[in-house]
Amino acid sequence: MNYAHDFHAGNFADIVKHAALAASVAHLARKAKPFVVIDSHAGSGLYDLESPESLRSAEAAGGIGRLADRPEPGEPALIGALRAVLDLVDDGRGPTGLRRRYPGSPLIAALAMRPGDRLIAAETVDPARARLDRVLAARVARPGPRVETLRHDGYSVLKACLPPGERRGLAIIDPPFEDRDEFDRLGRAVEEALIRWASGSYLIWYPVKDVLAADDLATRITFALPEHVTALRAELSVVPRGVTAGSALAAGLTTTGLIAINPAWPVEEGLAPLLDWCAQRLARDPARPGHASVTALTRD
Repeated sequence: MNYAHDFHAGNFADIVKHAALAASVAHLARKAKPFVVIDSHAGSGLYDLESPESLRSAEAAGGIGRLADRPEPGEPALIGALRAVLDLVDDGRGPTGLRRRYPGSPLIAALAMRPGDRLIAAETVDPARARLDRVLAARVARPGPRVETLRHDGYSVLKACLPPGERRGLAIIDPPFEDRDEFDRLGRAVEEALIRWASGSYLIWYPVKDVLAADDLATRITFALPEHVTALRAELSVVPRGVTAGSALAAGLTTTGLIAINPAWPVEEGLAPLLDWCAQRLARDPARPGHASVTALTRD
């Protein structure tokens, strides 16, 4: 799977992932002590929803394009957390009616962070990292968090940076899934990270193109969990159950997964309502809702 994010920014998977991220960082910022956010596969930080890549895929229209401009009755709390960040980068509407810009995970985190907090963003692609530097410099108020953008593989950054001096914080692990062994590398990285930093929070994103690979990842992480560490596995499909592969409705990515380890309280309480809402609001066919699940990962 090629997950070059210029094609996919603002899609249904981003809504789930970034709503959880925004709520997690806002929760960390409620306490006075500084914290760290480690973004293992940072990308360029801000995406043009009127770019040829975004318009070609049209995925943002089925994701961020389905969110109303203002809060609605019954809207989940985690959507509110994402909306607060979107309002900070609101550049108006483009010719297609979509928001002009959509923030990536390092910008979402940085906008909620404070002086004394630290953002570590790893990105190996030079143009994307240069763009990220410009985005953070232009969009994040100063004084703000200390920012380190690193030209290193995200998995090696996790090894090098854990445990962090701050002790409190979050790692978001969001690989591009361009390599055949990505699920294995991801599972191994999480196992090693939990040995170094069992008290940290983690948000781990994965696409569900291969159900067995996704199940194996969840099982591997479950057995790596230290005692008393909690984790949730959340999956959202934007098509109904039973849709056959090869049908027009099932084209491309239809199911996204997120594993939250030591989830922040708003995420722990809010993931199920978020996914239920997204299964209705972000369904490929508005007349046929998708489906979702949130399950606890336990070694019992």
